[in-house]
Amino acid sequence: MWPQSDSSVAGRTNRPRFGGSEAVTRTRADAVKRARIPADAGGIRTELPYHPIRKGSTMICLMNTCAAIVLAALPGVNAEEQSYDILLTRPWVAGQQVNVIAEGSESRKITAVINGTPQELDNSEIFVELNADASILNVDAEGRPTKIQYTVKRCVMNMNGTSKTVVPKGSVFTAQRHDESQETHFSMNGEALGTNENAALQIIASLSQGGPTENDIFGTSEHQPVGASWDINTDKAIESFHSNTTLPISGADISGRSSLLAVREDKGQPCLMISSRLSIENFVPGFEELPKGFELKRAFLTSMAQGLFPVDSSKLPTQESLNMDLDAILVGALGADQPAAVLQITGSRVASRKFTMLDAGEKVATGSQD
Repeated sequence: MWPQSDSSVAGRTNRPRFGGSEAVTRTRADAVKRARIPADAGGIRTELPYHPIRKGSTMICLMNTCAAIVLAALPGVNAEEQSYDILLTRPWVAGQQVNVIAEGSESRKITAVINGTPQELDNSEIFVELNADASILNVDAEGRPTKIQYTVKRCVMNMNGTSKTVVPKGSVFTAQRHDESQETHFSMNGEALGTNENAALQIIASLSQGGPTENDIFGTSEHQPVGASWDINTDKAIESFHSNTTLPISGADISGRSSLLAVREDKGQPCLMISSRLSIENFVPGFEELPKGFELKRAFLTSMAQGLFPVDSSKLPTQESLNMDLDAILVGALGADQPAAVLQITGSRVASRKFTMLDAGEKVATGSQD
């Protein structure tokens, strides 16, 4: 259930879409400003289009915020002397129900420098909060949800300083992976949500688009002790990216490592705190192809992810988080007979989610409205 981003919004596929899902860590405080959302926010319309990053694969979904400290092991357990099964992809089953508390933010800025003069083309930011009970309706062969129904307790957003309700309290919306595009579609009462609402939910509630799993890319088949780290599988990472872009990317452009940081208790059970870091050069996620007339001068993306995975590998993760930053420079011209331009692009996404499985007495009713 790691969040993924939609691959296109309103049919505009050549514009960059930047971003990347427990406490949210912001590495660029001036780029991501948490907007306070009133508890009763609602009724405010904003029609500004927003284009989230196209991550495309399960890989970017697993990038968690890398912890800098190692928490103590459970009392009475000497984790230093034990090794653990590393299983990052935990299969879900249709019919399971879970409470999800999530928040995330995304910012993007694009500046064109022409004849030494900067011109701002885009400067946007969005913040979203969700508290909902989710029912897993369908899963794929790997146990990754392809359709989830959410009964909302709270779902609000703030876009460029304007607060509004995304989905009203008590309402039900559905996230479903499209059979052909593999993109996540959000709907309520059979109708697609608006562009801005869709953009907000993509940050924290998008579904896997198939392809290599988190375990394929960031995991390892060997048992690991606390403090161990291992390289990511770059071949699987490339396969994941190539599933939704024609832009070239090679193993030399990708590096990353995963680490077992600690064993800690969460929700009454011992959990593995696992972090993954990914760095990519010379590649800009968010483009199906570069804008006409431009070429990539340089680009650098860093993504750090972290999750809590129960030692009992039959149980699902309890927490996950993501922190992603992108800086890129493109050179070219904005149109025919136009002077040379330099596009400076920065983007940032942070997101976190907590899961609490619902027992039989707490299960929510599911409908068939979508």
